[in-house]
Amino acid sequence: MTMSFSNALIFNGFNGFAFLSSLYVIMILTIGLPMWKLIYCSTACLGLALLASYVTIFPYPNSYIGYIPLIAFVYAFPSIITIMLFSVFMAFIVDKRGRRLVDFPASCFSSSHELSL
Repeated sequence: MTMSFSNALIFNGFNGFAFLSSLYVIMILTIGLPMWKLIYCSTACLGLALLASYVTIFPYPNSYIGYIPLIAFVYAFPSIITIMLFSVFMAFIVDKRGRRLVDFPASCFSSSHELSL
């Protein structure tokens, strides 16, 4: 049996939030990995696939008032995905800039006898 509109909205809301939270954790953990762009793009594609599946399988509401949460739900997911992508990308840029600022002088790699000569 198909769920009613209100039950489907609640179920898809919690399920989508859990899925997007797991994607966010994956994207945070990929910062600094060698193939971060591939993992980053694949998690973004998973988020967009989730949105596309919600748009196609979501039940139609019985009244005009039911369209309000449906529209809010459909517009909220792309904005959440965009915020996730932007925040993780900015964190990676800041981390990369911080790694470039760290300078290891040659004196760290030489012994103290060599420096005194």
